[in-house]
Amino acid sequence: MPRVFLFYAFSGLLSLGYQVVWFRIYVDRFGATNLTFALVLCNFILGLGCGGLASRAVTGWLARALRLRDRLRVYGVVELLVGASALLTIATQLIPSGAWGSFPYHLDGRGFYVPNAGYHGSELVLATVCVFVPCFFMGVTFPLLCQVFAAAQRFPSALYAWNTLGACSGVLVLQFALLPHLGHDRSLWLIAVANIVLGAFFVGTGGAPRQATAAEAQPLIAAGAAPASSSVRPAYWLTLAVLSGLLAGALEGDMFKRVAFLGGNSSAAMSFVSFWAILAIFLASWFVRAAPGLRLKHIKVAAALAVACYAMAWQLAYPVRGWFIERDVQSALQAMPELSLADREANVRFPTGSLQLLAYVGMFVFPAFLGMSLLFPYACNRLQSAGRHLGLAFGANTLAFCIGVVGFTLLAPRVNVFYSLKLSMVLLVVGVGLLVALVERQRRWVWKPVVAAACFAVGAGLIDRGFDPAYVIPKSPSRVYPVRALKSNGARTTYVVADPRGDILYFDNHPMSAAAAGGEVYMRLMAHFPLLAQPRPERALLICFGVGNTAAAIAAHDTIQRLDIVDLNDRVFETAPEFAARNGRVDQDSRVRLIHDDGRNFLNVTDQSYDLITSEPPPPMHPGIYRLYSQEYYEQVLAHLTPDGLMAQWLPIYQMPAEAVRLAVTTFLRVFPHALLFTGQSQNYILVGGARAIDVTRIERRFAEQPRVVDDLRRMVASVTTPTALLARIVQGDASLRRGYAAGPVISDQHNQLANLYQSPTEPAGFAYAPQAMLAEIGAERLQGFARLRDAVTHLGRLQYYVKYFPVDSLVSVRGAAARGVTLADVDWRQLRWLRRNCDEAARAGQPAESLRYAKQALAITPELPDQLLRVGAIHLQAGRYRRAEAVLRKLVGLLPEEAVGYSVLATVCIQTGREDQAEQHLRRALTLAPNYAASHYQLGSVLWNRQERERALHHHQRAVDLEPRLVAYRRALALALAGVGRYDEALRQLRAARRIEPGSPIVREAIAEVRRQRRAAARDR
Repeated sequence: MPRVFLFYAFSGLLSLGYQVVWFRIYVDRFGATNLTFALVLCNFILGLGCGGLASRAVTGWLARALRLRDRLRVYGVVELLVGASALLTIATQLIPSGAWGSFPYHLDGRGFYVPNAGYHGSELVLATVCVFVPCFFMGVTFPLLCQVFAAAQRFPSALYAWNTLGACSGVLVLQFALLPHLGHDRSLWLIAVANIVLGAFFVGTGGAPRQATAAEAQPLIAAGAAPASSSVRPAYWLTLAVLSGLLAGALEGDMFKRVAFLGGNSSAAMSFVSFWAILAIFLASWFVRAAPGLRLKHIKVAAALAVACYAMAWQLAYPVRGWFIERDVQSALQAMPELSLADREANVRFPTGSLQLLAYVGMFVFPAFLGMSLLFPYACNRLQSAGRHLGLAFGANTLAFCIGVVGFTLLAPRVNVFYSLKLSMVLLVVGVGLLVALVERQRRWVWKPVVAAACFAVGAGLIDRGFDPAYVIPKSPSRVYPVRALKSNGARTTYVVADPRGDILYFDNHPMSAAAAGGEVYMRLMAHFPLLAQPRPERALLICFGVGNTAAAIAAHDTIQRLDIVDLNDRVFETAPEFAARNGRVDQDSRVRLIHDDGRNFLNVTDQSYDLITSEPPPPMHPGIYRLYSQEYYEQVLAHLTPDGLMAQWLPIYQMPAEAVRLAVTTFLRVFPHALLFTGQSQNYILVGGARAIDVTRIERRFAEQPRVVDDLRRMVASVTTPTALLARIVQGDASLRRGYAAGPVISDQHNQLANLYQSPTEPAGFAYAPQAMLAEIGAERLQGFARLRDAVTHLGRLQYYVKYFPVDSLVSVRGAAARGVTLADVDWRQLRWLRRNCDEAARAGQPAESLRYAKQALAITPELPDQLLRVGAIHLQAGRYRRAEAVLRKLVGLLPEEAVGYSVLATVCIQTGREDQAEQHLRRALTLAPNYAASHYQLGSVLWNRQERERALHHHQRAVDLEPRLVAYRRALALALAGVGRYDEALRQLRAARRIEPGSPIVREAIAEVRRQRRAAARDR
């Protein structure tokens, strides 16, 4: 018997290993879709359940067919069948990816391309063959071994304990040993071979069981059971086995959702859920085996306590999470005293270590599962004591477990995750209530499960299906601001939060994309930069749609003939109209195909080549996202790029451990022969790579050839109005990247090197910056505007003007050789960042005096900060301090003689002080430097109108409206000018458009009244 326990524990380890590698192999093969997850999960658990139900018949047939009387040898044959059938998974990988055609998709009723029935059908067949069959044989083994040792009445609980001990160990072995070192393909080979060896051992050795000891044979008398097997009512205990499976499955399914929802954004989080759950099952089973005084009433109390503990853990979830974060912030305070508190808090991202995550997950999982896992092994012991074959109980329990897991990982979440989290508690309470109410000695108890089912149905109907702010992170925008467009596809619940800074698209509890200005900058630049660097890009592929910023930027290029957008979450396509004001309804563009699939899988099946492939997935450290940063992914991308094509990859280093950043960059460089790195916005970096050297002179040439692109950059990315402002964002060229990152390990699909990395608040990631070296590496001397670019990047104050959020970690790295020929390299940029941030926040809060104070403190550190000079000048101007404003703005013009903004604001000072001739000179200079600067057109139009040069004034007012059609002030000025020359209908059309932009605007209402008054007066004069 000890031998059987030991080897069955090993079998449990192998079974857990199969489950893990199957998930990863099928994701590689068919993508990380809901269907892939459901097929693997359902076939795994259904296989176990069906195997349990058929155990007696299958083992009997094998014994007769092979003429084996020794049931342990039959067990060995079953283990051989498990290992052999598992190897079918390897064989299916030989099927070519093009077997389903080059575009195996069809249009559904929503206008989205979805995989066709043949493709889904093949996925179903392969999952059934490769997962269901070996799991079917796994399910045969538990009832078989219990039958072998039928005389040992406590054997089932002991066997179950050993098996789960092996599975619990398997979680750790897989997570920290096999997958990191062997990868999932080799791990599958190793597991299958080990399974075959295990089976061969039992086939070769067999052995009849020894006689059970008195303690093992004792029919649970001390536990309150009647000594005669006839006192056991099989139907009652079978019902409890089913109830146990349903509650355990629902609990585990809910735990997976809950832990992910709470912020366990690590690939290890789900493994830790399995670890704690299986550890709890092991201890519960062993306790049932070792505690002769255990009675069913004790199990009922334990189940009730489990539900109470689970509910309490949810109430403590955010306070405990906050405690962990605060502790990490305090550690960072001690380790990094030179950083501000805000910077330290920004560097802390929960979790920061495996032990922290393990403890946090354990708080949820272990107590609840421990109390809930006593029932099934106890029921098995009772049935064993009655001489019943356990195949029916084991199979029914497993099938019920499958219903519970699927119900709360796929079905209930299709309403939304908030509904699912509440419904799970209803089921647990009703289920435990049923368990308490069921009494074996009662003759008529069958009506109680019916009543319990009715109670659950009523509860399911009464639960609110809307957004519930009580479940989201405290102080997050989703709790503070209104929420709309709540949708769910089962895997993710999406909704839009109306943050005043810009609407945010949430997935469950995590902001994923936004229309806010900061995020919009890098999202659009990751399209504009690589497309402008190509001679004539025609086809683009965008993986992950978000709110549509990147897609809209791609569509702004008039050379683009086809834009394929692939997203795993079809709900983001449905949510696109919520962001129409920012994405320009790109989802309705005739050039666009919206494809609902995994991006990696789409690259597997398509033979199309693209000029641009860009991906904007969830952050890299989120579970499963490593596949969009792996070497295999980049190899697929490179194979689908045209000769001049480029790949743009989002790299949010503020959300990544330093080692993860190194791995990501090294992986990118390992595949792409040429690359560069630029900042999209602060620490949202963009890697650009291709087969050929990236020619930045094309960006300069094509900038003026793409008026829609220039307009998009001007309106949506306000700081990028010239090629200089775009090229100044480059942080490292190809040579610098390869010096720092060419050597070292890479991210692979097989190993997922990001899985066990956590962000340390004391070791933030960053990229070194050497302006002179960067200019040489990108061949900037070939640019017509080389001098202007050189002046911009070698004066860090000017650089901060051209690139408002140039990353401070790069600025502070300009030291030593990198600082040669660079102005302001010795400035405390961290202190300046703090001052500038406070200055901006005070300005947004409507506190000009406070904003001015911070701006002056920044200028006291160094007066050569154009952005702060502009801020100070604007504040003085608004306050009517024209002399001070003019003095400051002349300093600004001296620092930026080739930029229009200083001249334009200086012209405003001249207008306010009655010097319209000087104002006109400044405005013409501004328009010479920036012909598309709307503010200058608006101001010049006003100056010319005052001089009675009405036609020229109308021209400039019209130009201002064309450039900034959503600015009501510009439309109002144009309307009044049109009315001034008698074009009243046109004037009213402009004002009606302004009213649609700002309903209820008093200045628009007054202007409409004025135009109508003028029209009536003109009519009377006629």
